[in-house]
Amino acid sequence: FPFVKISSNGTTLGSSQAVNKDIKIPAYGEVVISKLLITIPVSSFFSVASDVLKNLQDKKPVKVTVKITTTVNLGWTQLPYESNEEVTIKK
Repeated sequence: FPFVKISSNGTTLGSSQAVNKDIKIPAYGEVVISKLLITIPVSSFFSVASDVLKNLQDKKPVKVTVKITTTVNLGWTQLPYESNEEVTIKK
Protein backbone atom coordinates (compact mmCIF):
# COMPACT_ATOMS: atom_id res chain seq x y z
CA PHE A 1 0.00 0.00 0.00
CA PRO A 2 1.57 3.34 -0.95
CA PHE A 3 2.53 6.01 1.56
CA VAL A 4 1.73 9.50 0.20
CA LYS A 5 3.12 12.81 1.49
CA ILE A 6 2.07 16.22 0.12
CA SER A 7 4.29 19.25 0.69
CA SER A 8 4.57 22.85 -0.43
CA ASN A 9 7.84 24.81 -0.39
CA GLY A 10 9.49 22.04 1.63
CA THR A 11 6.82 22.03 4.34
CA THR A 12 4.57 19.00 4.77
CA LEU A 13 0.88 19.73 4.24
CA GLY A 14 -0.33 16.21 5.00
CA SER A 15 0.26 12.52 4.54
CA SER A 16 -1.48 9.18 4.42
CA GLN A 17 -1.10 6.52 7.09
CA ALA A 18 1.48 3.79 6.72
CA VAL A 19 -0.60 0.68 6.01
CA ASN A 20 0.87 -2.83 5.92
CA LYS A 21 -1.35 -4.18 3.16
CA ASP A 22 -0.51 -5.88 -0.12
CA ILE A 23 -2.23 -4.85 -3.34
CA LYS A 24 -2.22 -7.50 -6.08
CA ILE A 25 -1.65 -6.02 -9.55
CA PRO A 26 -2.15 -8.38 -12.51
CA ALA A 27 0.60 -8.60 -15.12
CA TYR A 28 0.30 -5.64 -17.52
CA GLY A 29 -2.70 -4.47 -15.50
CA GLU A 30 -3.86 -1.68 -13.27
CA VAL A 31 -5.57 -1.47 -9.89
CA VAL A 32 -7.66 1.30 -8.37
CA ILE A 33 -6.66 1.99 -4.77
CA SER A 34 -9.67 3.01 -2.72
CA LYS A 35 -9.80 4.60 0.71
CA LEU A 36 -6.43 6.35 0.53
CA LEU A 37 -6.91 9.19 3.01
CA ILE A 38 -4.54 12.15 3.33
CA THR A 39 -4.57 13.72 6.80
CA ILE A 40 -3.81 17.44 7.06
CA PRO A 41 -3.02 18.29 10.71
CA VAL A 42 -4.48 21.48 12.14
CA SER A 43 -0.99 22.94 12.62
CA SER A 44 -0.23 22.44 8.90
CA PHE A 45 -3.59 23.89 7.94
CA PHE A 46 -3.00 27.16 9.74
CA SER A 47 0.67 27.52 8.76
CA VAL A 48 0.89 26.38 5.13
CA ALA A 49 -2.49 25.16 3.93
CA SER A 50 -4.10 28.53 4.62
CA ASP A 51 -1.55 30.17 2.27
CA VAL A 52 -2.33 27.54 -0.36
CA LEU A 53 -6.07 28.18 -0.01
CA LYS A 54 -5.59 31.97 -0.16
CA ASN A 55 -3.54 31.68 -3.36
CA LEU A 56 -6.21 29.45 -4.90
CA GLN A 57 -8.93 31.94 -3.95
CA ASP A 58 -6.85 34.69 -5.60
CA LYS A 59 -6.69 32.44 -8.70
CA LYS A 60 -2.92 32.01 -8.38
CA PRO A 61 -1.49 28.58 -9.27
CA VAL A 62 -0.02 26.62 -6.36
CA LYS A 63 2.76 24.07 -6.75
CA VAL A 64 2.79 21.11 -4.39
CA THR A 65 5.04 18.07 -4.31
CA VAL A 66 3.47 14.63 -4.03
CA LYS A 67 5.86 11.94 -2.79
CA ILE A 68 4.82 8.30 -3.07
CA THR A 69 6.78 5.57 -1.30
CA THR A 70 6.06 1.85 -1.45
CA THR A 71 7.67 -1.54 -1.97
CA VAL A 72 7.21 -3.75 -5.03
CA ASN A 73 7.17 -7.44 -4.10
CA LEU A 74 8.31 -9.57 -7.05
CA GLY A 75 7.95 -12.82 -5.13
CA TRP A 76 11.67 -13.56 -4.91
CA THR A 77 12.75 -10.03 -3.88
CA GLN A 78 11.29 -6.74 -2.73
CA LEU A 79 12.25 -3.48 -4.41
CA PRO A 80 11.74 -0.06 -2.86
CA TYR A 81 9.88 2.43 -5.05
CA GLU A 82 9.73 6.20 -4.64
CA SER A 83 8.26 8.86 -6.88
CA ASN A 84 8.28 12.65 -6.50
CA GLU A 85 5.84 14.56 -8.66
CA GLU A 86 5.37 18.32 -8.74
CA VAL A 87 1.72 19.20 -9.30
CA THR A 88 0.29 22.62 -10.09
CA ILE A 89 -3.16 23.26 -8.62
CA LYS A 90 -5.27 25.89 -10.36
CA LYS A 91 -8.73 27.18 -9.65
